[in-house]
Amino acid sequence: MESRELITIQCGHFSNFVGTHFWNIQESTFCYDINQASSQVKEINHDVLYREGKTIMNEVTYTPRLIAIDLKDSLKTLSVEGILYDCNTLEESSDVRWAGDVTLHNSSSLPKNQFLLDLEKQDDLIGSTASNEDDDSSQEADTTEMNEDELNQEQSIPLSIEERTYNLDDSVEVWSDFLRCHLHPKSVAIIKEYAHQSELEPFEIFSQGTNLWKNGKVSDQMENHLHFYTEECDHLQGFQVLVDFYNGFSGFGSSLLESLSDEYGSKGIFTVGVSPSTFSEGIPKHDSQRIINAALAFPSLADYSSLFTPVSLAETLWRKPGLPTNFNNLAYKPNLNYHTSAILASALDTATLGLRMQEALLPLHQLTDTFSAMGRKVATLNTSFPFAMTQDEALSEVLNKHVDIPIWQSLTPHSNLHLTPFMQSVILRGVSQRKLYM
Repeated sequence: MESRELITIQCGHFSNFVGTHFWNIQESTFCYDINQASSQVKEINHDVLYREGKTIMNEVTYTPRLIAIDLKDSLKTLSVEGILYDCNTLEESSDVRWAGDVTLHNSSSLPKNQFLLDLEKQDDLIGSTASNEDDDSSQEADTTEMNEDELNQEQSIPLSIEERTYNLDDSVEVWSDFLRCHLHPKSVAIIKEYAHQSELEPFEIFSQGTNLWKNGKVSDQMENHLHFYTEECDHLQGFQVLVDFYNGFSGFGSSLLESLSDEYGSKGIFTVGVSPSTFSEGIPKHDSQRIINAALAFPSLADYSSLFTPVSLAETLWRKPGLPTNFNNLAYKPNLNYHTSAILASALDTATLGLRMQEALLPLHQLTDTFSAMGRKVATLNTSFPFAMTQDEALSEVLNKHVDIPIWQSLTPHSNLHLTPFMQSVILRGVSQRKLYM
């Protein structure tokens, strides 16, 4: 069965927060046990979002077909090129073409949280295991016994971190602080003209983004990343795009979508505008700027997309954001982007599940064309997270409890759940087939 590829673009820091959770969710569904994978029914076709490649050492890689756009100083410990394809050498870095005296300044690397440290240990252990297997295939295995301390140290490093619990609420500052998967060197695109959280020249205005795109150097950089992925796709069906609509990325994303629409007009473009639920500044000028940015961005994001959906956990997004969305069975901290982006990512993962199914695949153009049949290209996103259903209940019993009240909460600010939808797509997951007909 051919894979209908999708290219994902994340435009802005909060978009990358949502995207990081989204990719972590995808990674959690991977099965690395060959025996277990061969006996399981494959429900999700990961090739829709992922690509297979090879390093210069001929090692096979499997990375997201992703372009993550952000500002300078926003990556912290993450390298722009990643670590899979790192081919820099000491000789190359020390080749200084200068006849005078040279002073070398070395800066210490930023500390990593426990989650990232454990990921490194796991990667090192898997790499050493693979290396040992290669050595065993060409020569006899080393039968030298390890002493007790070495054996305990080897066994103390878990092969998997799925069962460990991490509290990253106080340690996550940027999205790379909890990124689980490895990225291709063409995945991260950094805009060097502006710095993350800069007080001298913040990237907060719609026109800053549009003017930045007009800078040929920046737009060429983005198109270079984009063409790398599009040219290797055999059956590209379109793009899923996340855009911060409240800051300078509102203008940058609008210009990017216009370029996508012009060059790939026959492909589907599903755009999700994202925003945090709270803002710490509380400065009236900045509050007004966010409203103006959204007002300028929404028409462009809708016009140049096949379907556009704005989402946030704030019920309203005026100068003072409304109350955070209340979930009956979920506790979260609305002031933490790490929390709110996780909820949005989980909802988007379910909403787009049909695009990645192994069987009964829903093409992107079919989804977007169905919603925009009457020229309406803006949709809302609702979720019941988590879905409140006990082990002894049937689906019909749960639905009967919500005849007069909505069963879900809206993730689109200012939307009215009591209105009859013009068109809707409902996705239910995690419920056994037996309970559908009880």
